[in-house]
Amino acid sequence: MIVTMFVMAAMAWSSAPAQMAVHWDIAGHANRYGGRFQGLLLLPLVAAGVYAFMLLAPRIDPRRRNYEAFAGPYAIVRTLVIGMLFLVYVASYLAMRGRSVNVSSMALTAMGVVFVIIGNYLPKIQPNWFIGVRTPWTLSSEESWRRTHRLAGWLFVFGGAVIAAIGLLHPAWLLWALLASMATVVLIPVIYSYFAWRQDPTRAHESLPGPSSTAHDK
Repeated sequence: MIVTMFVMAAMAWSSAPAQMAVHWDIAGHANRYGGRFQGLLLLPLVAAGVYAFMLLAPRIDPRRRNYEAFAGPYAIVRTLVIGMLFLVYVASYLAMRGRSVNVSSMALTAMGVVFVIIGNYLPKIQPNWFIGVRTPWTLSSEESWRRTHRLAGWLFVFGGAVIAAIGLLHPAWLLWALLASMATVVLIPVIYSYFAWRQDPTRAHESLPGPSSTAHDK
């Protein structure tokens, strides 16, 4: 998909207008324009960078051994992220070619579908520093990580389904659907991770040493 984006950019470079739409509002109307580099090459470069980073992450993560336990889901998530960027690029490419395409609706609908699929794999993600719901409580408690990602999986499926349905059936509501869904899938797991951490019987109870304990240690 990344190679295809670069090939599409090369094929359209000479015939593309000097200024083309690079951003659209929620209704699908272009509201910002840029040159050929921004319109044709920026998104493929971003996709290549994201893909390279996701390949590198398991090698530099302090918890890199955990990646072996969810190598399959991680590969699927990596492909889905690139696939979403690819669909956005195709939509913007068609719009540049004069086709009647609602880029915002297509992009958000694709994002909703990606959320639904990722939600099914979130419970399989093991503790790491780069992917998943990473809070101080999930990163310090395996119980909090497990319970939070099980809840987040359901929320991702629900929120993604709402975004995809609204994008297909009633694009005018997309902004509110997006805000409500993002608030749901982000805020609730973060808050829940704290309470799951509090209920973990194996978590370490640590406290900062006071002056007396410091003097005693010395």
